[in-house]
Amino acid sequence: AAFRRFCEDYFSSVWNKAVTDIKKYDPNHLIGNRLGLFSPRTVAFNFALKHVDFNSLEGYTVGLGEEDYHVSCANTAVMNMLGNNKPLIWSEVGMSVTGMTNNGLFWDHENEEPFDYMQKRSTDYMSQFVKMFKTMNVNGAAPWWWPGGFRMVEMSDCGFCGPTGKLRPIGEVY
Repeated sequence: AAFRRFCEDYFSSVWNKAVTDIKKYDPNHLIGNRLGLFSPRTVAFNFALKHVDFNSLEGYTVGLGEEDYHVSCANTAVMNMLGNNKPLIWSEVGMSVTGMTNNGLFWDHENEEPFDYMQKRSTDYMSQFVKMFKTMNVNGAAPWWWPGGFRMVEMSDCGFCGPTGKLRPIGEVY
C-alpha cells in the first residue's frame, strides 16, 4: 500500500507539471490520458485523472461475451468515479475481421473479403460496445482504424469499410 501511494503521489506530481507546462503554451487543446483496463497489477489508478481534461480507456483488451461486457461496464464506472465524472471516451475499440495473429490469416482470398463468420464476430463485438456506450452514458469512442484495409504490421483489419470502400456491417452497427 505504501508503494502504491508513493507511485500515486510521484506520478501525480509529474502529470501536474507536464499539464501545467503544456497549458502555458497551448491553453486551448484538451489533454487526455489513455489507460488500459483496471486490474490488480495496475500500480496507480488515478495519478493522471485529476490533471487532464478527459479520460480514455482502451477497448482492444476487452473480449466478446457477457462477462467481457460487464468488465467494460465496470471499468467505465470505476473510471467515472476516479475521474470525477470527467468526459470519458473508449479508444481502440475493434475486433479484426482477419484475426490478429501471426499463426495465419483468416481471409477469403478468392473473393478478397473477410469470411462471413469473422465479419459477424466483429459486428457482434461492436454491438456489445455500442450497448455499453449507451448503458453507461459514455461520451465518445474512437474505434480502431476506421478505414478498412489490411494492416500488414499487425496482421489485422478493423475497418468499418473494406478496401473497396463498401460499408461493412460493423459500420452500420456503429
